[in-house]
Parts: sequence; structure tokens; C-alpha cells
Amino acid sequence: MGKLKPIYSSLRNLVYKKQAQDDRMEGGHANAPQSEKTVRQNARKEKIGQSGILNAFPSENIDFSKGIFLGGFARGGTTWSRRVLAAHPEIFEVPGQVEFHNLKQGISKKTLARKLSKVASAKNSVYELPSRFVTKSPANSVVLPEMLTAVPEAKFLYIIRDPRDVLISYQRTGAQWTDQQSSFDAAMGRTRRYFEGFAAIQDSPSVHSFKYEDLHQDFKKITSEIFDFLGVSRDDDIVQACLEETDFGKATGRQHQEKQGHMRKGVVGDWANYLTYSDAERFKSDPFWAEMMADYGYDWNLLSGERLLRDLVGRIGNGAGQSGSINGFSVILSIEGADWTYPLAVRDQFTQAIDWCQKYQIDYALGFPVTTDDKILSKVKDVVPNCSKIVLIEDAASVKEKNADTDQKEQLEKVVAFFKQVNAESSFYFMKDAEKSGQDDYLAEIEFEALNIHPLKEDTPLIEEKNGSLLCHSLDACIDLRNLGTNTPPLPAGLTVMFRPAAVSIRAPLTLGFRR
Repeated sequence: MGKLKPIYSSLRNLVYKKQAQDDRMEGGHANAPQSEKTVRQNARKEKIGQSGILNAFPSENIDFSKGIFLGGFARGGTTWSRRVLAAHPEIFEVPGQVEFHNLKQGISKKTLARKLSKVASAKNSVYELPSRFVTKSPANSVVLPEMLTAVPEAKFLYIIRDPRDVLISYQRTGAQWTDQQSSFDAAMGRTRRYFEGFAAIQDSPSVHSFKYEDLHQDFKKITSEIFDFLGVSRDDDIVQACLEETDFGKATGRQHQEKQGHMRKGVVGDWANYLTYSDAERFKSDPFWAEMMADYGYDWNLLSGERLLRDLVGRIGNGAGQSGSINGFSVILSIEGADWTYPLAVRDQFTQAIDWCQKYQIDYALGFPVTTDDKILSKVKDVVPNCSKIVLIEDAASVKEKNADTDQKEQLEKVVAFFKQVNAESSFYFMKDAEKSGQDDYLAEIEFEALNIHPLKEDTPLIEEKNGSLLCHSLDACIDLRNLGTNTPPLPAGLTVMFRPAAVSIRAPLTLGFRR
């Protein structure tokens, strides 16, 4: 093959030259023959044009005063943050991850521009002035000082996340991370290097940092602060559009359930469900992580349903027990998620939750999806303790088509009749599914008064436990679930908390899910 290589190269050169001559003849040109390199470049450009792919930046003359460089921990929320920024109409999202940390020739404005100018993009996604552009790569965090020196006119954003959740996300992401990368030393060694790169420039006026947990729990406030730092519009309509466009359930196609992939649960405090004792001790004994966690307010207090309700009762005082109405602060104990294969376990969980509510004089009710069938109702009668307040919940499966009012009414009548047999003094309330808010009201024709059912207001503030995560519904953006048990801010009127005792113990660790 070695002897044939020169012959092959010569023939290839002849082919390229003949192709170039033919192209010039067709175009009416009589210039000197093009080189093999030029012919290859032209062929590549033609191929790119046919495929609809081209460079996102038209030249190396890039205005870095429009640049936004987003860094953070790997598994720390950088992908979500970039999508939030890209949803802004004045910000262009650079495709993929443009990495500068491995530039062998060093980092300068010229090398950064050259790297960006080679980014390929879809034909209709090309950077246009005067838009800002955002690019992210967690690995670039290690060279943030060099990048800031090269382009001090750019803006640098850095997102910080609880390192314990970062570790869990490393370990549970899936096949793309090897066992070695999922180990404590590998994952946290990388995370430490990324954090140290940020720490070296954090005092620069060109740098703005924010916490994953803050963006998670107070999206509008944190997003407005970011947009203000970047000098782009921060109108309420734009912030709301960014929230809706980057909803985590929409981005991942799933609702707070374990699934392997690049974007996992996206919850706060998930470490409480998975962190091993040995890993917890390593965090506590490592001076670097102990200091970092203390500086950013990451403590070891586990969130649970019991702790949340106890803190709420402490704030409200005796008023919780005196409200006597589902419209005051109250708890709904839903049967959704109950495993009826083990009815005694279901009974024990409900008994524990009811006893706890009674101990602290919390107004509570039992919650049942409207679609609860006769088989489950018969088990409920034998297992779940009697309760004088029943909340009928319109779950997502309860309305299958727009003309389902009759079936829905019949189902409501059946459930009401069942509980009247169990306890003639039962009071009934109806709660619309929070996920269906804003959709057509299929139940407008149902006469709730005739069934002695009291519909709850659609804007009733609701905290819902689902799959071990607390979700906010109908709460104002200024409400932060992490602060519900503290002295600030004031509690919303008519707050309701919904738990599923048969799925998650009231004493089990809870996480904070993405707000819909």
C-alpha cells in the first residue's frame, strides 16, 4: 500500500484540478488553477449550503461586548439556565457547547473569536446584531480568569448548586457517565475546579452569580436580576414567557419521575433521598466543601411533611385549628398513589398522618380523584379512617372529551353517595386539577349545589406533594417554599397543602419540584 500511496495522491490531485477547471469553464473564468485545498473548501461550502447548515457567526469580527459566557457545575443547571436566557427575544443561543478550556494556543480575544466563528448552526439560526449571544460550557469555568482577561467587555454568569445534589445527579444520570466519573472523588474534584475558576473572578463587575435553588423557587425575581445585569429588557411579559418556555416538565417530557438522561429530575434537596452516610461524612469533614456550603446557606436540615406543617402551625398559631373550613389553612390527605396490594401499610400511613394533624389541630380532609372506581372505594371503606371532610379532585384522566359532563356528574353522584353511606355527616368539596387551569371548563353545567358540593376557588394557593417533591400551584412568584416555615414572607390566604400518605411518609425527606 505504501508504494501505491504516491500514485493515489497524484490521481486525486488530477481529479481535483480537472474539477476546478470544469467549474471555471462553466462560470466563464480563466483564472489560474485552484489549489487542492481551495477546491476542498469550496466543495465543503457547497455541501454545507445544500444541507442547510452554516456558521452561526459570519466572521471572526465578533463584538464581545454582546457576549454572555455561562458557567457553573457540571450537572448544576447550566443547560436549564441557557434555555432561560435563549428564550429572551434579545439573546441568541450559540448552538452546542463551545469549549475554550482546551485551547492549546492559549486564550485571547482572537482565539475566542476564531472558535466561535466555526460554530455550525441551522440555516435560520444565525447571529444577528445587535443581539446578545450566550454560550455555555461548565468545563470553561476552569479558565474563567483567562477569559475575563481576554474579553473584559463581555458578561459572565455563573450558576451555583448544592454540591450534594450535584453528586447525586452525577451518580444517577445514566450511561453517559461512567462509574469512575460518578464516584465522589471524580465528581466533586471536577466540581471543585469549576468553582475555583469562578471564585477567582467573582468580585469583578463583569460577573454575576446566582443559585440554582433561588432560580428554582423564585424564578421571576432571579431572572429579572439577571436580565438587569445583562442590560436587556426585563418586562413582566418577557419574564413570564421565559418561565413558560423553559418549564422543566416541558423541557424533559416528564413530571418529576426518575429517568436516566441528560436532564434528570431537576429538584432541590434530592440528596436527602439518595446520599449515603459515607458521602455525607465526606462533605462534612472536607474543609473546602464545609466552608463553601456554609457560605451559600446549604445546611443539613431535612425537609419533611411533618417539619413543614409544624413550622406552618407555629407561624399561624391556634388559627389553623379554629378555621373549621377547607378554605382556611388546611391539609388534604389524598389516596392517589396508594398501593392497594398492601392495604395494611396504606392504613398505617393514613392513620399516622391523621393522628399528626389532630395532634397539632390542623384542619384536614381526605382527597379522592373523581375517577376513583368501585373496587378502590370498597378498599377505602375498610382501610382509610372516616373523615367528615371529603375533597373530590378532578384529575387529568377524569375528562376524556368535551362532552363528558354527564359522565362526570354521574361519577360525582356515585362517590358522594358512597361517602354518605360511610358517614352521613360528610361535607364535600370539589378541587379542579391545577394542571388543567386555563383550559375549557367541562364542568360548567354540573349543578354542584344539587349534590351539596362546595367548589373550591381555582386560585386557591396549593402546595402539592407528588413523587416525593413539593410543587407550587397558584402561588405568587414571591413565595419561596423554603421560607414557608420562617417568619418571612407572610403566608398566602387560604393555603392548602396536599399530601399522599400512602405514597410518601409524612416523616420522609421531601424535595422541592419545579413550579408549573
